[in-house]
Amino acid sequence: MGNREIGERLGLAEGTVKARLSRALHKFGFANRTQLALLANDQRELLTVLLR
Repeated sequence: MGNREIGERLGLAEGTVKARLSRALHKFGFANRTQLALLANDQRELLTVLLR
């Protein structure tokens, strides 16, 4: 999913999405969006297990 589509879904400007993703990548020391997506997916799965 591209920045424009993410922005449309969240009601944010494309530039805002790009800036926030860049900040998140830097914060976690990731090289690409795939790594960030995998982290988000892992965290969602963990929360699902913990909240059962």
